[in-house]
Amino acid sequence: MRTAPIFLAAIASSVVTLLGFQLLSGTPATARPMVAEGDIAICDVATLSEDMMDSDRYLPQREQKREDLQTELLLPLENLAKQLEADFTAAQAADDQAKMQALQGQFMQLQQQAQQAQQDFQQQLQQFIAEQFKDAYNQIVESAQAIGEDLGYSYVAASSPPTAEFEDESFADLLTEVLSRTYVSFPDGVDITADVRDDLNLDAE
Repeated sequence: MRTAPIFLAAIASSVVTLLGFQLLSGTPATARPMVAEGDIAICDVATLSEDMMDSDRYLPQREQKREDLQTELLLPLENLAKQLEADFTAAQAADDQAKMQALQGQFMQLQQQAQQAQQDFQQQLQQFIAEQFKDAYNQIVESAQAIGEDLGYSYVAASSPPTAEFEDESFADLLTEVLSRTYVSFPDGVDITADVRDDLNLDAE
């Protein structure tokens, strides 16, 4: 997928079929002919989720979180590594074998600490991104529910356009794209993706 984190593709493929539901509440939407009871509207939840995650609503906070975690977890170890390197160079110049051996032990300990810090960094960042994604997804669902009901639809199904050009080349990413195309065909008139996009003000960001 375009700029969303890798794990978002897996999440998107798992949630993309969850939006087939009976609608609960509604708000005013763009004018359209009312449809017969039982008809199904289509919303491209996967693309909207990506666009939401890349919008000013989430991207700046995500970048700030990344920077904060780097400062908290990684930068202190990087500074310590530089100091140990400088100390080792000085000990080597002085041919202080005992000091060099002690520093080598500290280097090994630091390497283990750095590996753990990197794992903690990734875990905390992914948790933050997951919370953002859930919030974005819930906003899309709420908007699609309201617009679908206002237009007279009983159900809204999550599906990407079946004839859209594939963006990815790896098998895993292509499979994710295929799985997001729940419906192999549907009339253009039932696609409320643009309405949801307008309701969420995505084009303005």
